[in-house]
Order: sequence, then structure tokens, then C-alpha cells
Amino acid sequence: MQTVYRGKYLVANSTDASLVSWQEPKWTWSWKSRYNFSKGLGVFFDLENMFSTPLDRRWAAYPGRVTSYRTFATKIVGGITGRF
Repeated sequence: MQTVYRGKYLVANSTDASLVSWQEPKWTWSWKSRYNFSKGLGVFFDLENMFSTPLDRRWAAYPGRVTSYRTFATKIVGGITGRF
């Protein structure tokens, strides 16, 4: 289990208050698991961004004025690993 917190931060500054942009804070959770059946054979299963947290949500002047909102869904990856 991995979690990352990114706090609120300033993206762009300006003398015009309506152009000052901020990035919203966010938590991102991921799960990565591995299991080896033997020295040469194993499986893996990963969940990235388990709760579909938006990639970014930027706003200018006040939080209700969103200028950028990018999302990505939960990424699910699984497979078999092998060594010769």
C-alpha cells in the first residue's frame, strides 16, 4: 500500500488577482502486490489511484473558478512474471 499527499500550492502568480492560480491538495492511494510460486515463476497485481482521485484541480481567484480539471481512472494491471 502506498499513499501520497500533495498539499495546496501556487501554480501561477500575477499582479491581477483573478489570474493567480492554485492547485488543490490531494491524496493518492495505490496497491502493489507480488507473489512468487517458485524461484522462476510469479504473479503481480497493481491498482494505481484506487479511488480515482483527480490528477489535478486548478483554480484562479477563488476555489469555485476551476481552470483545469484532469482525471484518470483507476489503473488495474496484473500479470505473470518468469525468469530463465
